[in-house]
Amino acid sequence: AHKNRRALVFKLGGAEALAASLRFHTTDPEVQREGCGALRAIATGNPSGARRLLDVGGVGLCLSAVAGCPLDDHVGEAAYSALKALQCASEAGSRAGTAMAEDLEAVVEAQLRREREAGLRFCEEQLSPGVGGQRVAQQTLLGFASMFLEDESIRHRALGLVEPVVKCMQGMPGHAKVQLACCHVLCQLTSQHLAQGEGAIRVAKSGALGLMCQAMRDLPCNVELQETVIEVLLNVTKNNNEFKTIAVKAGGIPATITAMRRFPKHASLQEHAIGALTNLCDTIGRSQTCAKIGGVDAIIAALSRFTQVGNIAELACIALCMFCDDTHLRAQVSKSGALPIARTLSKSASSRGVQRWAGELLKELSPEGLIPHAPTAA
Repeated sequence: AHKNRRALVFKLGGAEALAASLRFHTTDPEVQREGCGALRAIATGNPSGARRLLDVGGVGLCLSAVAGCPLDDHVGEAAYSALKALQCASEAGSRAGTAMAEDLEAVVEAQLRREREAGLRFCEEQLSPGVGGQRVAQQTLLGFASMFLEDESIRHRALGLVEPVVKCMQGMPGHAKVQLACCHVLCQLTSQHLAQGEGAIRVAKSGALGLMCQAMRDLPCNVELQETVIEVLLNVTKNNNEFKTIAVKAGGIPATITAMRRFPKHASLQEHAIGALTNLCDTIGRSQTCAKIGGVDAIIAALSRFTQVGNIAELACIALCMFCDDTHLRAQVSKSGALPIARTLSKSASSRGVQRWAGELLKELSPEGLIPHAPTAA
């Protein structure tokens, strides 16, 4: 099969013929679906075939398929799968020497990066006017954008996507696939790149936080969406009081706590959620609100379950220390069972950071700390 595929692509001009057919029949769903299926078949597990398809415009063909057949689910799925398969083009074969392989990977990766940047511009242009009720086109274009944004080196060039993505969220409330795809893109634009601060500003000022918190309420059982929105809240509310206020008004605190309660065994969600609550509850008033609706209990439950997982123990101890700034909340933290956990972690935790913050929490929860100080005599 591999030999036949190689002969088809490199000796018989199969890549060129396939590209010509897709370009000629741009609005024929059957041709586009089968053509994208052929692109995927050639590229899957076949870096040399994927490179040949790149040379004949394979990425653009996948994008054009969706633009030409925006209402066909099967075309969208086929185009997405083909585009995903093409991403292996930068992999060098096992027969290539180390230096040759590195050179090849660098050259093709640069080509792929240019294709991804062009693809992101295409997605922004297609989504900007709004594709109305064309759910299929929205969903597929958002999937394309998220795939391209897996390359962190180009995220800073795609901030113009924020506003079109927010419009998609507004136009498709409650639609799980569209809402999740939108949240993924916004999460990528607020993390792990050169302009993530600017990305956070654009997301916060676009009205996205309110829409995302609403999506959490509309789709409470979608764990991937819940965690993605919480991660965006974490990213956007770092060191910015204005954005913290926006997130609080959007319902970020109760939405986060509800997700923690619904998915208590999901470690990464718990970690992101504790970080988000630490950002959001940096005033006594917000801390009290959080505690009233179960925030303290949720944090301690995560700490008890995941003391050795990721940064949960350190983040939880930091958050609980913050709550202890208020006398009544300090008593609540103690009654919730934090004291023995803090005592154990301060002695036996493998991380110095955990030991440090567990020690700080232990000081806060000491009997002296729990008893209000008597006023000093004049």
